[in-house]
Amino acid sequence: MTSTKSLEQAKNEVNDLLQHLSLEEVVHVLGYSLLEQGLSSIPDCPEEIQIHNIPEIINTHTKQHGQDLATALTQQGLVMLMWLNGKE
Repeated sequence: MTSTKSLEQAKNEVNDLLQHLSLEEVVHVLGYSLLEQGLSSIPDCPEEIQIHNIPEIINTHTKQHGQDLATALTQQGLVMLMWLNGKE
């Protein structure tokens, strides 16, 4: 388990990096980060991932294993990126 001090330090380092970006750039970085962390935590995730097959990956994993943190992170990252794509 990571110590509270290490988590606080990591949070501060991430915030220091993000403070120089616009809000939309922050959403872009966080959306991709959530998506990558979520997908990498889905054990049966295919190697070839494309934006159009992510919903299928989420649905398949949820049907087999129920809703979990991996699918929640993936869903949230996808929602953030879809929102940004709609803004462009």
